[in-house]
Amino acid sequence: MKEELYVVIDLGSTYTVGLVGSKLPDGHVIPVAVHTERSMGCIRHGYIYNIDATATMLRRIIESLNSRLDEQTTIKSVYVGLGCQSMISRSFTTEMDLGEEGEIITQDHLEQLREKANNINFEGASVVMVTDPLYYVDGRPETNPQGIRCSRIEVCFQVITVRKNIITNIHTVIENHLKLELAGILISPIAEARAVLSNEERTLGCAFVNMGGGCTTVSIYNNRLLAALYVLPFGGQNVTRDLTSLRLVEPDAEALKISNSSMMLEGIRDRIVTISSADQMTERKIRQQDINQLVAARMNEITYNYINLIKESGYEEKLGAGLIMTGGAIKIDGYIQQLREYFDPFRYASIRRDLVDETSDILRKNESDRYLTAIALLAMAEKNCVNYKEKSLSELYNEADYDEKDAKATMEEETDSLDLNNTDKVITVTVENENGHPQKPQQPKQTERQRFEKTDEEDKEEARPRHRSALTFAKGLRNFGNRLSDLFNADEDEEDNR
Repeated sequence: MKEELYVVIDLGSTYTVGLVGSKLPDGHVIPVAVHTERSMGCIRHGYIYNIDATATMLRRIIESLNSRLDEQTTIKSVYVGLGCQSMISRSFTTEMDLGEEGEIITQDHLEQLREKANNINFEGASVVMVTDPLYYVDGRPETNPQGIRCSRIEVCFQVITVRKNIITNIHTVIENHLKLELAGILISPIAEARAVLSNEERTLGCAFVNMGGGCTTVSIYNNRLLAALYVLPFGGQNVTRDLTSLRLVEPDAEALKISNSSMMLEGIRDRIVTISSADQMTERKIRQQDINQLVAARMNEITYNYINLIKESGYEEKLGAGLIMTGGAIKIDGYIQQLREYFDPFRYASIRRDLVDETSDILRKNESDRYLTAIALLAMAEKNCVNYKEKSLSELYNEADYDEKDAKATMEEETDSLDLNNTDKVITVTVENENGHPQKPQQPKQTERQRFEKTDEEDKEEARPRHRSALTFAKGLRNFGNRLSDLFNADEDEEDNR
């Protein structure tokens, strides 16, 4: 019997990833082939914006993945991961009266209640997922009410919705343009949380935030269940666009953000950054303070927004496991240190070691963070996504003269067409003071990985929630929110004085 292979597409505003993999019986994910393409504007805020351009990009991804599979294996269907603007969770509560004498709750009762949630309609929106519910049996909370006698059962679901045209565009691209089956639409923030959070963190309560290129997702968990899901339509790309105000083209602004931006605003007044384009025809000198002011302002604005969402959810004092964050944008120098000052507990998210096969190339190359969402989607996939062509007797006979091929394909990266560590233009950055004397340049890119890499013991210790009162986290949340509010008010006062 052929092993099942799963194919997932992670739609990202900056990069779109295609991943093929298998799963062991214990749930371990084994990546088989991966291909990444720059989204180049066809994906905006996590959803398909340009149908034709997206179809062309995904066709390249599928062709690349097919070329890395066995000749007898072809992709027939794909899962698409979605975490986009307009996505939100809505509470839906329904109940069932079982009479004064009561009845024993059966699976049929539970399915009838879930069916009500599946059939609910929201104007202009499509239901893409109904989460595991919280039950109340005669007013008492229960996680598994089946087999309990009661006279009334109430259930509360989180129903996740997105705009209808977003779902329509996915079907159009996959089914009409690529002529593939859509195996399913998976909710990326839910998949990521399953791949990152421990059972203890979900039970104690936590806020899981992923700050990506075009979106920032906020997932709040309490008592093991999803309590709220929000998506903010901004992320690291907004920082890049802000830096273009320094008279930089977007590729150079992106490179500057990665190599020489920071949240630090003190002690940098005399620092000058010199940017040379790849053709050496142009050279720009920019004050480090101007760079950092733009970066800090935008990052603080995004932070202020997701902090307010956590407050408005009503769970700020119920998050015993605190704040857990991931995403490329949070790697801007100084951002994590700023959060650690206010939030306790706090940890930087990484994919669980028990989820991904440790022998896979994706881990040996230290790229699990880059492919976190795709791996999480793969772990959530359930249907086989490939066709196997049976070989004829003559083909089998001819193959007898050759050595047996390795049954497990290895992870490869398309280095010829894409280098994710570089932008479209290569820039040279030097740093000097205002007198023109060279200074030792910042090297945040070199130390960034070192800052997040930990030994196994440190990783286990950090992943273990500290058993403190959730009020400690709530206090830090309020203090940081007040600090950002003061900063914004000060900026407004300064503008008024001008």
